[in-house]
Amino acid sequence: MHIHIQRKYLTALQIQKMVVFLNRAENERFVVAMADRDSSRWARLIPSKRIGHCESGDRYEALNLCNSRTVELRIFRGTVKASRFFANLEFADALVSFTRHASCHGLTVAAFAAHVRANRKAYLNLDKLMVSVVS
Repeated sequence: MHIHIQRKYLTALQIQKMVVFLNRAENERFVVAMADRDSSRWARLIPSKRIGHCESGDRYEALNLCNSRTVELRIFRGTVKASRFFANLEFADALVSFTRHASCHGLTVAAFAAHVRANRKAYLNLDKLMVSVVS
């Protein structure tokens, strides 16, 4: 399951923060758990990645930046479960809103979880999933 987010709603700094959050070595277990897969072939996590632009035309990264009008969140396993489908969409939305306000040094799982908890009404499926997966 890939989710496209229109670039016109994102700043360059926000895209950079998304790249860092998804690729931080400290966040890898969380990202893999939320994605319900460890896909080094279709959605690679690159722990040293800190640059938010398409490098060498490689679209098979957790956050594909090679599209001119969208960024593509590629981490999720396909699903037919409605709760997981909506949790994935909510994760994408939460990532956008979290990176809008988070500091560059605050891109941690704990800070993301606090953001989701603070906005629990908007992220009902994601909050339930995080409780079951992260706990």
